[in-house]
Amino acid sequence: LISLDLTTPEIVALIHDAAKALQHAHELGVVHRDIKPSNLLLDEARKIWVTDFGLAQMEDRGTLTLTGDFVGTLRYMSPEQALGGSIPIDHRTDIYSLGATLFELLTRRPLVSGREKIQLLKAIGNMEINFPTGKNRIPRDLETIILKATARERDARYPSAAALAEDLQHFLNHRPIAARRPGLALRISKWAVRNPMMSLVAGSLPILFLIGLAIYNMAISAQKEQVELALQKAQQNENHALLEAQKANTVSEIMQQMVSSANPDQTKGSEYTVRQLLDDLSESLFERLADQPEVAVTLRSTIGNAYRRLGSPERAQNHLQIALDYHVNHRATPVVLAQKYADLAWNYAALQDYAQAVQLARSAVSIHDQLADPSLESVQALWCLQHCLTYKGEYAEADSTADKAIRLAKSMNPVPPTLANVTHDLAQSKTRQGQVAAAIALATEAIELHQQLHGKHHPETGWGFESLARAYQARADFAQAAAAYGSALEIFTENYPPEHKSVRVTLQRLEESLVAAGELERAESVRRSRRRNLFELVLSKSTGTDASLLDYLLEAKSYLAAGELVMSMPEIFDSPAEALRALDILGRYRQALPTSLDFNAAELEKYQKTAQALLDLVIRQCPDEPMMLNNVAWNLLVFADANLRRPADAVRFAERATELKADTGAYWNTLGLAYLRSGREQEAISALTRSQSFETSDEYDTVLLAIAFGRLGDQPKYEEHLKATQQRYARRKQKIEELDLFLAEAESLHAQFSNSVD
Repeated sequence: LISLDLTTPEIVALIHDAAKALQHAHELGVVHRDIKPSNLLLDEARKIWVTDFGLAQMEDRGTLTLTGDFVGTLRYMSPEQALGGSIPIDHRTDIYSLGATLFELLTRRPLVSGREKIQLLKAIGNMEINFPTGKNRIPRDLETIILKATARERDARYPSAAALAEDLQHFLNHRPIAARRPGLALRISKWAVRNPMMSLVAGSLPILFLIGLAIYNMAISAQKEQVELALQKAQQNENHALLEAQKANTVSEIMQQMVSSANPDQTKGSEYTVRQLLDDLSESLFERLADQPEVAVTLRSTIGNAYRRLGSPERAQNHLQIALDYHVNHRATPVVLAQKYADLAWNYAALQDYAQAVQLARSAVSIHDQLADPSLESVQALWCLQHCLTYKGEYAEADSTADKAIRLAKSMNPVPPTLANVTHDLAQSKTRQGQVAAAIALATEAIELHQQLHGKHHPETGWGFESLARAYQARADFAQAAAAYGSALEIFTENYPPEHKSVRVTLQRLEESLVAAGELERAESVRRSRRRNLFELVLSKSTGTDASLLDYLLEAKSYLAAGELVMSMPEIFDSPAEALRALDILGRYRQALPTSLDFNAAELEKYQKTAQALLDLVIRQCPDEPMMLNNVAWNLLVFADANLRRPADAVRFAERATELKADTGAYWNTLGLAYLRSGREQEAISALTRSQSFETSDEYDTVLLAIAFGRLGDQPKYEEHLKATQQRYARRKQKIEELDLFLAEAESLHAQFSNSVD
């Protein structure tokens, strides 16, 4: 990116997209740890790709490499990553690095200068950002965004990559940003930390010079010792990083596989999903990691949590249980062990085994209580326990746990996003206890917190709206409940696949609220959306294959079942190509009905209405593109159910296809068949003869010519083309159902010549 001549808005837009990509990785528990300009690649479509996950760490606080390990590119490292210490590396190190990258792209110089490691470490430890001035000055809001993203203290940075992306989007839209510059007191405090002697002199000028000099020397000595220790640790950890290379390479290969899932050429069809990728990893991955148990268990945590977030807790269970057992047996650090207990507790809650979930959540909270060190992780553990207690029905303890979590969260700076989650779960508890007014107030507060701390489109914000909707529903204010469920659904559908439990349950509750509010038309629309989501599961590709349930039915020639599926939800086939497929299935369905079983009036009406609606869609929406025009024309001529054929429309589409692209033989062949089915034999012969002039000519031309000449009574031409067809078809050595039908039609005309001779 550095070499490209990009404008400020272009740079900001690319970093915005990179932040959204990082948010996706962070939600899967992956911390990149090596964000820099050279790892952000721009493709031909100007889409940015975050690459090189070779140093990626699963956000499990040290199971892959030790905290403070000297890996990554030093110039872009966050202070906690570069200098080491007791602070675990989490997703906020990537936010820092992305902020440093944004600074460099905008200013054409690195955020941290220096050639030697000791210079860089010193600069990182005492960093003061100097923005360009004059004509090269960048907009003040961008300076503020960079200051927040690259704050020395990680709690002062953006809480998530999504929050950074949202501020960048606000800048692009010329709207106020959420970030604020450090106040005067904080700037003075930072200056004093960087310049201990100067701050002392400024505040105490009368102090004796020798005392001041002694303090100065002590400060310099302490600072030098700190830098030397950091450098020594960094040099020691370089050796450790080499030992970790094999683990990092393994993770890199896995992450490359995840990235390649976005490319349909390298996967199992264009609809290859994250869940299918997880299934494939689960099946084959751990055999490769038999000699790397730490990497294996880290990935089990990541895969398990991803399954749970995708709505498949039953698939997550084994992974998360193995991860917890490993960390218990290997005496993991307390924070990591607490997280494993919480992960499994959340999964048991998703499985609705709240008794087991509460027991595990208590273990997580107990560990943090023993540490007596308020942190984001301790608030998250309290939220987990509160949630599990609420859904177990132990409201008194759930609410007291929530109060404890809220007090702890509000004492922290900045306030952790988990505060919003605790608040909306407290609203759920109040709703269940019949305290509806309190629930509505808490849910409204939770939504505001979610929007501030997570962003307006984050799934957690959707849960805030969902808690508000339940409160309104409990108050029998169904119109307000429907509005809140609608807001939740909009967020859930943006973040989750249609089959996700959050989408399905919210759709159901929205429908119930609309019915209760008397909005029956909207309720019917929602009901159809629910059915559509279920039907999409029928059409979706199965894991490890490129076939759906509908594909399997057709392959097994179960046309009756396939036809019933189409008629139950025809609107799912919402493009001309899909509608053509549905019409073909309906034709086969009609043919497959036993001859003794006739349609009753209702069935016939349903079949005809479905077919007519699909035909109308095909004819109305067919794009003015030669290949699609040709495909539509052909299908309108060869439907298995002759009642579905539309020769006149087929002529119109085929003529347009040859008008747009006259150098394709197949298009002339289709036009020939269209003329033939319209009783225009001479025009059919002309079009088919044109098709024969191309190298692609085959027995489809000759068989249709045989039919045309046969109808006109030209026996020599008829027999010539019929014989050519039979010879060519025999050389294929395979049966084609469509060609068999044309050939049978042509051969049936032979009788008329025999009769005329007689």
